[in-house]
Amino acid sequence: MAKQIVNIGANANDGSGDAARSAFSKLNQNDSELYSQLGADANGNLPSALPVSKGGTGAQDIDTARTNLGLSSSLESTLAISKNGDLISISSSIVVNTNSSGVATVSFPKAFPNVCVVVIACVGNPDGGTLRINDPTWTPTSFQIKGSPNIGLRVNYIAQGK
Repeated sequence: MAKQIVNIGANANDGSGDAARSAFSKLNQNDSELYSQLGADANGNLPSALPVSKGGTGAQDIDTARTNLGLSSSLESTLAISKNGDLISISSSIVVNTNSSGVATVSFPKAFPNVCVVVIACVGNPDGGTLRINDPTWTPTSFQIKGSPNIGLRVNYIAQGK
């Protein structure tokens, strides 16, 4: 059905607009069509996750949404590795999932030959909450972060080592 416009008249209370019953009937019909298109059941309850067929992801979590949309299981990462003398720099952006304690391990795409000297990291998604690097856990192959429990975080980082 086409959208039904409520005629509000030329001026307030001039009697030229739709009667209240007619106006609210149009509004109810418009709402019913919208709810139907969004996948509401017979009682008008919308699904907790909008189906893909209705323009949603069909999911309430990142991994299921990506699967439903035919995307890879994790967001693509970006990577740059450079070397200046014996100092190696790795900069990357990757998505990791925190565990129930809020901890996630970020593995370097290429291990440092001897030691990781420093890691600077930030959360790339604005609603990702706070992020803390667990300093003692730096290794030549990885570092750990601590954020909110059981969420996916895009971590942007620069690591340097030798």
